Amino acid sequence: MDGSNGMDDGDDLSSTVDLQSLNSMAPSGSNLKKKTKRPAVPMNELILVCKGCLVKESELALRTINVHAYSMYARGDLEHVNKLFEIFEQLRELRTTIEYELYTVQELEIMKKQIGLLLFSIPKIVTASNNLVCENSHFRFKDVAGYQTILARENTGYLYNYDTSNPKDNALNVARLAQNQMFAALSPNFPVANANLPMYPPRNSKFEQTEPSHILLDFNAVVGSSNIIPEGYDGMTAYVYLRNSKKRLTEAYTISIEPGQDISLDNLSAALFTNVPANEIDSGRIYLVAMLTENIKLNNSSSSSNNGVPNLDYIRRGICAGASDISRIFSRRKGHLDSGEAHQFTMKLYASYRTTQGSDSINIYPGMNPMLAMSLTMANNGWGELIDRIISGSSKGVAINPRAEKLVVSVKELKQEEFVSGIGTFKAIDMLKCPLLPKP
Repeated sequence: MDGSNGMDDGDDLSSTVDLQSLNSMAPSGSNLKKKTKRPAVPMNELILVCKGCLVKESELALRTINVHAYSMYARGDLEHVNKLFEIFEQLRELRTTIEYELYTVQELEIMKKQIGLLLFSIPKIVTASNNLVCENSHFRFKDVAGYQTILARENTGYLYNYDTSNPKDNALNVARLAQNQMFAALSPNFPVANANLPMYPPRNSKFEQTEPSHILLDFNAVVGSSNIIPEGYDGMTAYVYLRNSKKRLTEAYTISIEPGQDISLDNLSAALFTNVPANEIDSGRIYLVAMLTENIKLNNSSSSSNNGVPNLDYIRRGICAGASDISRIFSRRKGHLDSGEAHQFTMKLYASYRTTQGSDSINIYPGMNPMLAMSLTMANNGWGELIDRIISGSSKGVAINPRAEKLVVSVKELKQEEFVSGIGTFKAIDMLKCPLLPKP
């Protein structure tokens, strides 16, 4: 031992070795610039076992419920403790049923979704309980363990698969992941309900350009059982147009028949209704309406009355009218007929008559068809509303005129290409524009 410093050679050597080892372990200037990798988050062995197994995951959830229930009970939050107990009983019953295979195939899918719903409810109750404590004190919870986190699940109840060994099969859909996480946090019955909602909103077709529809109408036959002509007959007029259940869509195609003219359908030209609106075709039914009126001369002994008002020379009287649903000929509708081919429609014709007010009794009972109830409650206002009563199915003021009982017509839909290519050949066809435009 050296008396001057009180240290032997062994101690000096060991201290020198320690200093050298510390210097070698100290990072150099170049090593200080390099960032070390963040260590992996340690995962519980039970969590790894629970992967892809709802039974094991339910067992972990039951343990978590016990911990939170004890904590809530200790601070007097009995309301949320009772809710956790209800979830505990339901989750344990479902876990037992699945573990011992006491189910059918259909029941298994429902139980998986029910387990997912219960697992979503646990963090909601924990968050509500913690917020209640924060309102009553200055203490703030820090959810380091993630008990208040809602993890997105698939529609089947399982957690999303994060295994990237097979990217094509296990790739996560980010939009679906965000949607399910939002529904899990906000919807009270997800994934039992609202599990298969579409990812994209329905496409708005109102702003899409659509080709106009054109209807070619030809008359085939008029069926009647009487040829009696009333006194003062001065010709008749036929009107044909398109309408829906509420309003008229086209101008009226008019056919005038003189008193001495033979009524022959071969001499009548066809009618072409152009530019039928696509929104009217998609929104409801399209009816072909026919109305037949006649002119009756009046026998006036003098040209004017005593009051100086001229007398009428003739009046116009309705003979019959009818409406036929032709919605099937439009190719835009489901279950439509073959486009480009003529289809025959038989239209029944009816006359109108007035009845005494209060003579018809209305019998409406619970469970009656709404259309039938509406037809029974419609008022009989004469000829002007005959078409409305026919379309609604009402029999008030509706009768059969034997002079004209049926009208047989051929209706054909023309595409835009067919209409443009053949417009030069339609010489004997009267074209009517749609919708109805006011005359200048």
